[in-house]
Amino acid sequence: MIKRPTIILLIIFTFVLGLAFLIPALQGKEDKSDQLTTPRPKFIPPGETYRKILLLENGSEVAILHQQNDGNWVVDHPSGASVSSGDIEQIFSELSAIEIVSPLPTPPATSTVGLDAPKWILQITDAKDTVVEVKVGDAAPTGSGYYVILGSKSPVVINRYGLDRVIEILKGLAPVQPTVESTPSG
Repeated sequence: MIKRPTIILLIIFTFVLGLAFLIPALQGKEDKSDQLTTPRPKFIPPGETYRKILLLENGSEVAILHQQNDGNWVVDHPSGASVSSGDIEQIFSELSAIEIVSPLPTPPATSTVGLDAPKWILQITDAKDTVVEVKVGDAAPTGSGYYVILGSKSPVVINRYGLDRVIEILKGLAPVQPTVESTPSG
């Protein structure tokens, strides 16, 4: 037969073991409720229908594209260039995925973050002819973002990688080279 002190010890051990599993489980539930955060605001609203894209570098036109009534995109500048539907999809996919990483509580002077004379200006016109203008300044100190002004708002920091890809696509538009057929010489 089990002695009385052994039974008491067994009850205390079971109680402590139960607490050892119960306390972390309760703390985990509390931690999860504290971790709920609001989603980061998007750079441009996803799901909008856009009709025109303009990219300026140091004030000079790099690319101008517009959507025709049939839904196809045409490159207006550089002259003779073309763009694939895949590139257009990627441009808007990248733009709609960009999040504002850090709204700045105390906006810096635009001259200190490269926004008084931005290197890049991206203008996107929607179906209602509303123009969204994005001025792109210097890279943030971490190197993973850019200081930007979206419209007439205060500077914010956005993730740079999606924007880099959009600029790369738009800068890569080149005039279509005519194909030369070789004729047999005889």
